[in-house]
Amino acid sequence: MNGLEKDAEVLASELAGVLKQLKFDELEKEAGALAQQTSEPDFWQDSARAQLVSQRQAKLERRLEPWRELKKEVNELVELAKIGDASLEKDLASQLANASQKLAALKDELKLAGPYDDHDVILTLSAGAGGTDAQDWAEMLLRMYLRFAEKSGWRTSIVDESAGEEAGIKSATI
Repeated sequence: MNGLEKDAEVLASELAGVLKQLKFDELEKEAGALAQQTSEPDFWQDSARAQLVSQRQAKLERRLEPWRELKKEVNELVELAKIGDASLEKDLASQLANASQKLAALKDELKLAGPYDDHDVILTLSAGAGGTDAQDWAEMLLRMYLRFAEKSGWRTSIVDESAGEEAGIKSATI
């Protein structure tokens, strides 16, 4: 059981490091302040400001909630591991692996946490000079980007596509 306790502590330490980088405590304070603003009696007097505050609060809550859940789960796992009950060992190992996977997934989401990363994008590919080879390469890039977007769970639509004479595409906009 000592190995599981060590694994739980390592996971908790890794999570604490990520939360520090995320400035989780500051974001929690901001969420609390926004919640307090929305509960004020004259909050809806200025509807434009109220809408902006409500949108910011909702966005912040969506961002923080998975981290809160994971933090709570990891803290519970650390406490269970400290108990040292051999009958919990198998279940605890499974839960630790699951929590580790959740942390990895949430860390991947942080890659797209910039100010404009929740906006739509328009991507235009052009073959340029190079003839058939360049047109073929542009088509390969188009397929690559479309597959990446599909794998990431993003919706795409081809707005414009101009086929090449022999192979590939001259240009495409997605």
